[in-house]
Order: sequence, then C-alpha cells, then structure tokens
Amino acid sequence: MYSLISETYNYIRSGAGTVTLTGIIWAIAAGFAVGMFLSYYNKNYLGETVRRLYKRGADSKETALTLNELGLAPTKFRTHSLKQGGSLRKYVKIANEDEAVTSLGRKKRAKIFEFLFPSSEKDSCDFETAKLYMPEEERYRAAVRYEQKSRLSPVILVSALIVLAGVALGATIAAPKILKILDNFITSIIQK
Repeated sequence: MYSLISETYNYIRSGAGTVTLTGIIWAIAAGFAVGMFLSYYNKNYLGETVRRLYKRGADSKETALTLNELGLAPTKFRTHSLKQGGSLRKYVKIANEDEAVTSLGRKKRAKIFEFLFPSSEKDSCDFETAKLYMPEEERYRAAVRYEQKSRLSPVILVSALIVLAGVALGATIAAPKILKILDNFITSIIQK
C-alpha cells in the first residue's frame, strides 16, 4: 500500500519523497502567477518608457529626452532596467553617455567572493541628466515587446489570479480522486 496526498493506493507510487502532488500543483500555480505579474510589470510599467519615447519622436541623439522631459519619474525599477544589461537598455540608448555615466570603480569584496564571482568595474548613470532615445532599428522590436494592445489591466490581472487559485484548488481536490479511480482500474485489471 502506497500513500500520496492522504489517500492509500495499491499500485500508484509517489517517487517524489516529501514533495506531494498538492505541492506540485501549487508550485505550478505560483509560477503562472509570477509570470503574470512580470508580464504586467514589463508591459505596463517598463513599456511606458518605450511608448513615450516613440510618441515624442526621440529616435536619434539630437531628439533624445530625459526621463523628466518624458514625464516619468526616475524610479529604482525603471533606472535599473535602463542600466547596462537591463531589459530596456536593449532598445533605449543614452545620447550623452560621456556625461551621464560615471565609473564607480571596484568595490571592496572578500577574496572568496571575488574568486567565485569576478566582477568588472561597475558603472553608475545619472538618469536625471541622461538623454534617452530609441534608434529606428530597435523601434519595431520594442513595439512588439511592449505593445499597448496586449497590456493587462489590473482588473484582468486580479481576475486571472482568482481563476488560477480556483483551478489550483480544484486540481488539489480532484487529483486524489482521479488517482484513486486510476488505482482502482489498475487493481481490477491486475486481479482478473
């Protein structure tokens, strides 16, 4: 006799050890929820920078605008995505990089961390004065990624999360019953 989610089965074994089917179902639901939040964040929050650059025609170094001129606050999340290697930096360039970007130099770190995670010099950018633009060749890719038509509204996001929780709860309740039916079917076949 094998036990999985407080049910006893004759022929169905759980090879997961301490991981239960309930845990797996809720982990998958949590993964979907995180994905929905990240999609909402990317399309609505970060995409606003791309949409405003496009709308204001900032497509060259001559027409570049600061975040304040775009009517956007230089928040930590937005500036982090505009730094070198950030998700917005693939599409948005800095026109006055010589003035806005300063080298911070290497931070003092323990030798073991330096050995395990070597770091190059880190740069800091003053996004109060940095003039941003989106080159013409990046415009199509940015428009596809941050398209306004496919944005989630907060109401749809909350509704989708409620439906997701309901589906996960339903799957948690139904899975043991389905497994019990399957186990009974296997038992009836083997006993014949």
